[in-house]
Amino acid sequence: MTLSITQRLELFAAALAVVLLPVAGVFITHHAAVTAWDESILLAIPRAHGWISQGSALLAALFSTVGSIMIMIVVGAAVWRKRSGPVALHYTLMLAIPLIYLMGVKHLVARPRPALDVTVSHLVPNDYSFPSGHTAAVTVMMVTLMIATATARKGLRWAVRILGTLLVLITAFSRLVLAVHFPTDVLASLIVCPLFVIAIDILWKRFVSTPPRAQ
Repeated sequence: MTLSITQRLELFAAALAVVLLPVAGVFITHHAAVTAWDESILLAIPRAHGWISQGSALLAALFSTVGSIMIMIVVGAAVWRKRSGPVALHYTLMLAIPLIYLMGVKHLVARPRPALDVTVSHLVPNDYSFPSGHTAAVTVMMVTLMIATATARKGLRWAVRILGTLLVLITAFSRLVLAVHFPTDVLASLIVCPLFVIAIDILWKRFVSTPPRAQ
């Protein structure tokens, strides 16, 4: 498989994002003006409706580290059973590699979590803030699902795209509603994760094989 210009640009963008993410994280962490801007946004978010906080708490549990690992295990096992080992490995790598990398960035940057009056303290994970792990998890999963269904029936393809995008945005917003992440934490995951997943897909097809798509 020869890479197109678009694919080369996608790989370049992903590589650039991977290099710049920790640099941006360190810059953001040590600049009070950025943190002040982040906090002003968190304080401006409406939290009057109880169902918003309840829904946010549910998403926090679903896309936690344990929740994400369980989802990846189930997805990998299902793909392995219905298709083949290489296909399951392909999708598992698309899910796992970005999250492992982002976990490393979290510990490298070591940005403290928000500590505001609106922060739901009992839902604050025991790790660092930048980038958002929950946002990363749901983004990686949904982008992988979109790639897996790229040649499926038009109705299914668009349903996955629309519902997947909505789930990503809702989850990202929920992290801000709970005030357990700064907006820049969430934005970083939203930008880097799609690029990372697409890059892994391109490299797999280029150097390993082209897996069959969902029909």
